[in-house]
Amino acid sequence: METVIERRIRKGKSAAQKTPYLDDATLDNQCPAVKFMVITPKFAAKILEERNSTPAGKAPAFTNRNLRVNCKKTQRLILDIEDGNFYPTALKFGTNGKLLDGQHRVYAISKQNKNVKMIVESGADVRSMAKLDRGKARTMRDVLGLSLFQKWGLTPTGWAKAQQVGIRWQAWSETLKSHKSVSSGGLRQLNPTDEEMEKFFEAKKKSIQWAAGIVPTGQKGQPFKRMAFMFPLAVMHSVNPSKALLFVNEAIGGGQPKSCPTSKARNIILGEKGRGDETYISQAQRVLFCMQRYIDGRKVRRVGSTTKIKG
Repeated sequence: METVIERRIRKGKSAAQKTPYLDDATLDNQCPAVKFMVITPKFAAKILEERNSTPAGKAPAFTNRNLRVNCKKTQRLILDIEDGNFYPTALKFGTNGKLLDGQHRVYAISKQNKNVKMIVESGADVRSMAKLDRGKARTMRDVLGLSLFQKWGLTPTGWAKAQQVGIRWQAWSETLKSHKSVSSGGLRQLNPTDEEMEKFFEAKKKSIQWAAGIVPTGQKGQPFKRMAFMFPLAVMHSVNPSKALLFVNEAIGGGQPKSCPTSKARNIILGEKGRGDETYISQAQRVLFCMQRYIDGRKVRRVGSTTKIKG
């Protein structure tokens, strides 16, 4: 049976293990420290009001960079907190108690009705602020490489191709969802989250890997390694794998009748007269049109730019 002393020790350990809440006393302490702390939306708003800059006329002068509340990245941070996809990162406060790094994350916390656990560095040298956020930001490809490269087991070259196929396919798919059609000018930049993109890649893994590796190397296959052909090929494979294999072999091999969809697609990729300046997405749309006709078993007289394929 647990004694009174043992119970007190257990409760004391439990209390010590709880993550403390960030408060003014922590930020006003000039001794350097780094710890996990919980930030409430209310205190986050207070940080922005009192610790993000010095009011005009007061010394010492301190001003953070402009807070971009409407930019895509800031809005994405807010959604990540709401969806539970926000993970602890470091906020930095100086010996002056001011926020040196993390104002957009703090703003996002202030706009949600959730407490958020963060790594808080306090008592930092204020001069370090001039060196913050000067490095190269991670791109979506960098993030995908961290999470999927080893997991998929591809060679670096194979992974590079798979990334290109998947990223273009995702952009095309999301553009169709929001606009019902894709213009020849290009795809919409929808700024998906890391989690959304990784989920898309995993869902389409089989077709992405197939399309990235099916086109043969060498002079004959080289023109067909362009994304105007490879990402539509992945889309087609997700709809009808067997016909996708026949399509790629016929398009690269040539020799089919002029009205055959594979012949039309071959001409698009190899370059038709008078269309030398055609955009990649316009080519991809026309290739997808040919693929749809091939799946339906129909000939092509004139190549359009709309398709029923919804890969």
